[in-house]
Amino acid sequence: MAKLDAVARTIALYAQPGMKPKQLMALVREHHPEASKKDISRGAFHAVILAAENDPHKVSILHDLALGSRNRDDLIIGTGDPGGKLKKAKRTKH
Repeated sequence: MAKLDAVARTIALYAQPGMKPKQLMALVREHHPEASKKDISRGAFHAVILAAENDPHKVSILHDLALGSRNRDDLIIGTGDPGGKLKKAKRTKH
């Protein structure tokens, strides 16, 4: 949990309006080279929760990073696709 808190604090510190998720991820990796993409994504969601209480203006920036850093494989059909292309369910004939 300490690693998650440290990554979340770094994300919250460097997140700026208009910043692309890749830029922020690069900054986080400079400070936490051992952090995986999954660690950074979890840290971003944790930072969103913390920012919602303390700094509502940063919530959308952090949320964009959190969503942008997820793997496409993590998406569940019907929950939304940041790429804008949902997979269609296959129809079966009876």
